[in-house]
Amino acid sequence: MAIEEMAELIQVLMKYPRKENHSTLNEVIEEIVDVDIMLEQLKMIFITDAYAEIQYSEFRQLKLKRLEEMLKGDEP
Repeated sequence: MAIEEMAELIQVLMKYPRKENHSTLNEVIEEIVDVDIMLEQLKMIFITDAYAEIQYSEFRQLKLKRLEEMLKGDEP
């Protein structure tokens, strides 16, 4: 089910640049919500102990820091 929801988001994102309007934007938003809910479910399934919580937190912080640096132009 997670892959299906993510595939639906990919499909609507691929359509968006060709057909930018409120209807398509609403489709994008709806699919983002579906994927967000699915990610919460996946976290409930896989992040079940202290080790997994720490790993999740560390990976998230690392990737957010990398994104921040990239947006600042500090990373190629």
